[in-house]
Amino acid sequence: MTMKRGRKADASHQKEKRHRRRHRKDPNRPKRALTAFFVFLEEFRKTFNACAVVAKAASRQWNAMSESQKAPYIAEAEKNKHEYERAMKAYNAKKSASPR
Repeated sequence: MTMKRGRKADASHQKEKRHRRRHRKDPNRPKRALTAFFVFLEEFRKTFNACAVVAKAASRQWNAMSESQKAPYIAEAEKNKHEYERAMKAYNAKKSASPR
């Protein structure tokens, strides 16, 4: 048996093809907290111009650093994380309190 070209798929197959709607991003939602590496990267980036060079050089230096050298960046990341969690709590409380 051969199938003719251009024949439409049956209804059951078409139902499977339906796409889910994407959720819109809420512009009021707080940004996620920076990790320790990204806090370090912000400071490190000031000394370099090219993006690829910055990422590679920063990664090499970050991996070569001791835990005591990373400590200020980890502390800053923790501070950012707590601030983000506080902002998300407030955001979720405000979101659940407002009617849709």
